[in-house]
Amino acid sequence: RFAGLLAAKAPPLAAALDNIRVAPTFYAFRWISLLMTQELDLPDVLRLWDSLLADERRFDFLLYFCVAMVLCIREELLEHGDFSYSVKALQHYESRVPLHTLLERAHALYAADHPQLYAPPAAPPPRPPPPPDRMSSNGAAYL
Repeated sequence: RFAGLLAAKAPPLAAALDNIRVAPTFYAFRWISLLMTQELDLPDVLRLWDSLLADERRFDFLLYFCVAMVLCIREELLEHGDFSYSVKALQHYESRVPLHTLLERAHALYAADHPQLYAPPAAPPPRPPPPPDRMSSNGAAYL
């Protein structure tokens, strides 16, 4: 699913990585299976997990986060266009991009595909008027 999502969100980048034989299994398998614990510092891991657990689809957002990671170093990957450089950059991501930037990018990608999850909450229904026995003679409600 990750490879398909990357191809949908960044076709030229996905094609470039495919051309130099950088398969997602070389980097994304570890990212996803270990829930980013090897790539991020502990406070950032906890912040990411908070986002994952707050989302009703849970781990769908993780795939978007991983795509955001690749997209955030897109220029670097395309500039070098080399298998060994690309694999090393993706396997040793470390703190290349601040977490808030990655989360913003991931949320933007996710919102584009799931707008119903990002819709503003509906306004609450209007409050019904108080019962007539609780009204004063001038129409004001007693509290």
